[in-house]
Amino acid sequence: MKQLKFNCKDILPALLNKSKTTSIEKGWMNRDLSESAHIRRTQLGINSEGYVVEKSCEYKVGEEVEIVWKKKGKWLCRKHCEPIIQTVRDYSPFPEDENFPSRPTDFIECSKGCKFVQVPDTRTICFNTLLGKAKITKVEKIEIFSSTNPLMIVRRIGKNHYEDRELEPIAKLEGFKSSEEMFKYLEEYVGSLEEPKPFYLITWEWIK
Repeated sequence: MKQLKFNCKDILPALLNKSKTTSIEKGWMNRDLSESAHIRRTQLGINSEGYVVEKSCEYKVGEEVEIVWKKKGKWLCRKHCEPIIQTVRDYSPFPEDENFPSRPTDFIECSKGCKFVQVPDTRTICFNTLLGKAKITKVEKIEIFSSTNPLMIVRRIGKNHYEDRELEPIAKLEGFKSSEEMFKYLEEYVGSLEEPKPFYLITWEWIK
């Protein structure tokens, strides 16, 4: 089964309460300048890493996917998103079964040194990196860019038209507090968005 993976702490609360129902995926890839001419004809531009070429979306409407937190370990601390390294419940070792979060636990420690004692419900402290499963309901081709500061634009691309709107509504669906917060994250992830860059807006519904 394909996976949608996340690692931005700003959106973790929305993933855990399942209010997040969209994901924005890159719609391009970098290719070396030496690659063949047919790739060059599909180029979107050139940067320091070579040609920037458009790519198709790997997710399809109707497809079921796993929603995953991108971090090694099965159970993570909510505060630091780091693996749980020790638990004590009746002096037993850290359990691996899926019922672990609903159990009371005497002591929990994560790899960042975060410690908790006498925890009645471990779900308030930990989460499973497999956050759930979802069904893709819509895939849209979009572009994101900065128009006039501080206005951030998402451009929906149709077959014979496009439509420009502010980024704020999508930022909320993405689990960010504001469009500024989302835009900052995207620029750290993909670089400058002064010029429009292609993305895919994937919408899903949680099924588990």
